[in-house]
Amino acid sequence: MIRSEIAVPLDADGLDAARIALDQRRRRERRERRRRRQRRQRLLWTVGYVGLVNIAAWAALETPDQLLTAEALLRWDKFEHFIVFLAATLAAAVFLTRWASIGIQALVLLNAGLVIEILQAYDVKRTADVADFAFDQLGILVGWLSFRLYRRLTGYQHEQRSARARRRRAS
Repeated sequence: MIRSEIAVPLDADGLDAARIALDQRRRRERRERRRRRQRRQRLLWTVGYVGLVNIAAWAALETPDQLLTAEALLRWDKFEHFIVFLAATLAAAVFLTRWASIGIQALVLLNAGLVIEILQAYDVKRTADVADFAFDQLGILVGWLSFRLYRRLTGYQHEQRSARARRRRAS
């Protein structure tokens, strides 16, 4: 008996559709794996960079031990640093997301905080304090996490990004 005589003929369109669907699923899975790998790499580079910035801050800013006591750390000056950088992070997240991601903005603000503290070392009326830089970082972190939480809870997307997403879905 010839094999083609006993085989049930397959619908060519159905077979092609199944192959296309399988290919699309495989592409989508590869794309997701690539995105996860890229996110992990970005996170590792960011953590490494922030770690190096902190090492540079500890090396560049000499803080006397009396400024690192609990009493000195709970002064209003430290909370001012926290509040200013929290507000700067939230303002940047709302107004500058069109041009740079919130993560990039946080890194720029982190660098700005370090530069401000280093410049204060050259002013006789000011003191460069590692604790100030730590509170700057804390304000940036709380602002960044707050904005991410707000975006997740409300589904907030910047107008330009949502228009770009609509164009992608339409094509």
